[in-house]
Amino acid sequence: MNISNLTRQHEEIRACMDNVLNYISKNNLADSAADIAKELNMLAGKLKIHLISENDFLYPDLLKSSNLKVKELAEAYMDEMTSIGDKFMKYKDNYNTKTKIESNVDAFIRDTKETFQLLEVRLNKEDKELYPKL
Repeated sequence: MNISNLTRQHEEIRACMDNVLNYISKNNLADSAADIAKELNMLAGKLKIHLISENDFLYPDLLKSSNLKVKELAEAYMDEMTSIGDKFMKYKDNYNTKTKIESNVDAFIRDTKETFQLLEVRLNKEDKELYPKL
């Protein structure tokens, strides 16, 4: 299976997260809240495309495998991603506009770091554990 598209998507997702974290590190959220919201919405779109790619192309193939361990791995990854996806959507819905970010900057920073850490762990897990098995 060719996973180059999925790994490219990981790079794009990480780039969006890095952009948001760079805005946060500059400690000037009042001036950059609109740009952050735009970046979060782009991140959400990239994640959505990535999940569709996995659900439509990657996991169906893995679930058809004659190797029981591969099937179990696919099921575990799908289950885990459902939880991560739900958490990300809640995060995005809380902070997808300038006004929402500005209304509670401290919570935004905390939630961003937690959510992005969760996504980074998942991306690394796919890159290091799942994709090499394909």
